Amino acid sequence: MIPVNNFPSKQLDQFTVRFPDGMRDRIKAAASKGGRSMNAECVAALEDWLNKNSEQESQLVDLRRMAGQMADQKNMMEDKLTEILHRIDSLERPSK
Repeated sequence: MIPVNNFPSKQLDQFTVRFPDGMRDRIKAAASKGGRSMNAECVAALEDWLNKNSEQESQLVDLRRMAGQMADQKNMMEDKLTEILHRIDSLERPSK
């Protein structure tokens, strides 16, 4: 017989969680429906949330980079437009 302390699950990190009323029952039902333990259900839900959060952060980084590039392009276009308007203005003024 293997001593209780030698089970692999006993070697893993543990974290105590206090659930609001009714949440334990909801987790138990979801775990039963998915054929998992309550612990496995909680770990799977946390993994999903962490992955989703990571994907959102990656998308935010990409969107910020794109916004910066667009701002740079906008500034360049405004500078070019100002230059063009000055040239038009100088051409429209009568020569002396």
